[in-house]
Amino acid sequence: MSFVANTAKSPQIFMINGVIGSGKTTLGRAVAERIGAHFMDGDSFRDYSQPWAKDALPLFKRLMAALDSALDESNRVIISYPLRNWDWLMLQQGFGELGARGYCITLSVSAEKILTRERRFSEDEIARMKEMIELGYGQREFSDVVLDCNDLTFDEAEEALETTCRNLGTAPRPKGAAGRNSVSAAR
Repeated sequence: MSFVANTAKSPQIFMINGVIGSGKTTLGRAVAERIGAHFMDGDSFRDYSQPWAKDALPLFKRLMAALDSALDESNRVIISYPLRNWDWLMLQQGFGELGARGYCITLSVSAEKILTRERRFSEDEIARMKEMIELGYGQREFSDVVLDCNDLTFDEAEEALETTCRNLGTAPRPKGAAGRNSVSAAR
């Protein structure tokens, strides 16, 4: 499947949200390659020596500076990062300042499904994954689309994410709208 060219004047930023192990980075990187977008792993901007509350604003500034540079190279950027409400509000403001349209795609996957994958998780990661699920990271209300990946293979999830990016990137969106759609791709 090929990506429909972005004919819109404003750059497009696709935030891939989800819990630890949901596939944000792996799928985001694969889809970015398929659609010719720049990929950024939001976790690479974290300062893990600081608690989240102390690093949130500096992380946002580092991410926005890198995004500004990335937009010099590509009109589309995919960023993987687990989003809190505060993160999304700040990012939306930053996207607007860059003249970009931001979309949030949340990958929804159960802990049971994640733990059947090849990746091995530490006990701390498993505990945090379960906590993130309880806190609603896989069902964010601000999401433009929640993509249910529980019954999808990697290839099916990659195809569904690419299709979702294509559809969001070409569909008109009312100003200020955060239309939420749930998508479950059929096998």
